[in-house]
Amino acid sequence: MGESTTGTGRMILRFQCAKVNELLTGEFDSFGEAVIYGDTDSCYFKTYANDRETAIKVADAVATKVNDSFQQFMKDTFLCNEGFDDIIKAGREVVASRGIFVEKKRYTLLVVDMEGTPVEKMKTMGLEIKKTILPKQVATQLEKFVKALLKGKDWDELSQDIVDYKEMLKHPDNLMSLGLPKGVKKVELYTRSFEDDGTTRLPGHVAASILWNSYLDKHNDRESLRIISGMKIRVFYLLDKIGRFKSIAIPTDQETTPEWFDNEIKPNIDAEASIERLVDGPLRNIFKAIDKDVPSKQSMLMDSFLVF
Repeated sequence: MGESTTGTGRMILRFQCAKVNELLTGEFDSFGEAVIYGDTDSCYFKTYANDRETAIKVADAVATKVNDSFQQFMKDTFLCNEGFDDIIKAGREVVASRGIFVEKKRYTLLVVDMEGTPVEKMKTMGLEIKKTILPKQVATQLEKFVKALLKGKDWDELSQDIVDYKEMLKHPDNLMSLGLPKGVKKVELYTRSFEDDGTTRLPGHVAASILWNSYLDKHNDRESLRIISGMKIRVFYLLDKIGRFKSIAIPTDQETTPEWFDNEIKPNIDAEASIERLVDGPLRNIFKAIDKDVPSKQSMLMDSFLVF
């Protein structure tokens, strides 16, 4: 029954995509020129319109005509009796001016109409810029970059904006925004095991938490928060290992950094590694779909040299 349900849904989607393509190009083909992407129960297609209003009219008309075709399809394909042949219906959800489809279940759209309501907002699925693995302020800025790209901003200008942002993050005053948000568990258990033999394998974010706690003890710091299981933390990569530790964590609720941290740890934070993980990585996973590399100071310099 599970295979039947999946197979039925797949056949309906393929018919839906083929009918959409037929209405727009005259060819009944699930993988036709008009079809951009189909997944589970959705079909994204080109309207071939030159403005928002026309695109909405085309999208609404296509949805209506696809719905009109479902009843006969259900009778012919699944032998549905009357009363059961009109259950399947499609609804026009979004109209977008531009989009980037990276791979299955990973895409972003600049939506201009949502179910009949004019909007200008991003619809993003499966991409890092919408996940909690990034600091909120970084994710917000990356979404602004992608939105600017979808709105047609010149690539050279956007590249300069991205490079400027990465340089800004490297400034000592902004280093604390580079912490990777994490939740941590079993800190006490791992700490006891590590203290017993010193060879216990530690998950990276747990090791970073243990290092923070060890510095609290080292400096007899009773004012800063101690990391315990269940806490939210921010993890920072280190330029040089401290013992066996490659990173250090800070409790998310720690409002200010202690003096020992500013003096001993901040100069050792690896801003480049953090920016690669937080900025370059997520953008690279999007830009690869349009054959663009994440800009850097070096690439901008090289481009200028080639233009010259």
